Amino acid sequence: MRGLLLDNIITNLSFKGVLCIVLGLMLGILTLLLSPLYTVVIILGVFALYMSAIKPEIGVLIILVLISSIVFEDDLPLMPIGIGSLHLSDLLMMFLFMVLFYRVMTDSSFTVSRSPLNVPLTLFVMFALFSTYISISLYGVNFNQAFSLFRAVSYYLVYYLVANLIREKSQILFLVKGMFIVATIVTVVMIIQAIIGDAIILIPGRVEKSGTFDEEFETLRLLPPGQTLLYVLFIVAICIYSLNIREKLLTSKYIYLISILGAGVILTYNRTYWVAIILTYSILFIMSNKESKKRLLVLLGILIILTCAIRIMYADNTQMQEAIRSITMRFTSLFTGGELHKSSSVEARYIENEYALKQVANHPIIGIGLGNDYRPQVFYGDDEFTYYVHNGFMWILLDTGIIGFLLFFWFYIGFIIRCIRKWKFISDDYLRYLVVGFMLSCIGIIPMTLYNPIFMQWFSIVVIAIITGLTDSIINTSAIEKFKDEYNSQNVKLTGKPETRTTQAVL
Repeated sequence: MRGLLLDNIITNLSFKGVLCIVLGLMLGILTLLLSPLYTVVIILGVFALYMSAIKPEIGVLIILVLISSIVFEDDLPLMPIGIGSLHLSDLLMMFLFMVLFYRVMTDSSFTVSRSPLNVPLTLFVMFALFSTYISISLYGVNFNQAFSLFRAVSYYLVYYLVANLIREKSQILFLVKGMFIVATIVTVVMIIQAIIGDAIILIPGRVEKSGTFDEEFETLRLLPPGQTLLYVLFIVAICIYSLNIREKLLTSKYIYLISILGAGVILTYNRTYWVAIILTYSILFIMSNKESKKRLLVLLGILIILTCAIRIMYADNTQMQEAIRSITMRFTSLFTGGELHKSSSVEARYIENEYALKQVANHPIIGIGLGNDYRPQVFYGDDEFTYYVHNGFMWILLDTGIIGFLLFFWFYIGFIIRCIRKWKFISDDYLRYLVVGFMLSCIGIIPMTLYNPIFMQWFSIVVIAIITGLTDSIINTSAIEKFKDEYNSQNVKLTGKPETRTTQAVL
């Protein structure tokens, strides 16, 4: 009798049950061996892993918080592995791939996403690994320098986690809401940092005095790791607001999200973001119907009125007036033509491109390898990052050659084309608005990358990987729903009544 009971228990143990038993045993052993502080940290980490195994969207959101928000990268715990170290986010990403592998091996109904983006992305990451080997073995690049750049590139693989583990609408909505919450928190902290100044640093990244041409202002320019997330979700919020004509113009919650996220984008003082927003706003206006055009014009009017109101309300506030003046001058500098091209920041990029083009001409096919220096120290100050190129297209071409460049843009342009072809066939309105927002934000990134290496920034890569994976999930989910609808309609035609499914218990 006991043997039969034990057999039944073992037979009915689920993945969750086995995971709980194993993790419980590990925690018990660690509690005996380690100090209370380390034990608490490990318990929290194990809880995060457990929740990520049950709800992978939580794991992806944690990765986003660790890399693309306001978390200090230097404060992330490291695990030495002999020849280098792993970040906490690395361990979480590997764990999620283990969850994916487990589902593929144990669930016969689980199928891997068959997207046309799989092949180019896999080949690109593999070639990036080969480029890392080249830079270390042939050019003697420091292992940590080369591997740190490959670590960033490897996070494009988060695309597979999202596309395969986040398939239900509830999962997609949870992750998107989480992204909006993270972006809102980033903006709030940026606003607080702008108010208190740089005496106390609250956010990582660049916190510096804003300036345009040779004039410096007392306001702060803030570039946290969450900057790309702010830009993308700002575009998405505009798309949802303008396309969802069922919501009233002035009562939509996305009005407030647009205002908050817009403030964050402004505080970056990043002209490339501003240009990309103008471009995507124009494209959205052209592709929208009459009602959506009306909503876009109303939104523009609200933002103009809000800006004027702030200027009038804080007419006697010296700090606010200085901020308004610095933002205005920064924005109008976009239209100064020759003066902008002669600015020190643009001239520095020209110098970078000249050195990079020489290296590309000498190593056109496979490049010089990830993290390899392409120029001498030619700039004043701490000119240590001689592998860094502001032109993201040039950076990929320089490090991975024509092969890596073509593989990456096979993936990226393929994603945009896939969106253009599929977004109209997504039946769920909200999911369709999301896809349009993701598509337009990625289109805006293309001209931005000429002056901002979005495609090679760790925090930007995570955002790109998540939104491309979410788009793939939405398209595949919509295709499955369409197939079900067509199947049911055919069944109605043949039988005269809709199909009904019954589930019987297996005794």
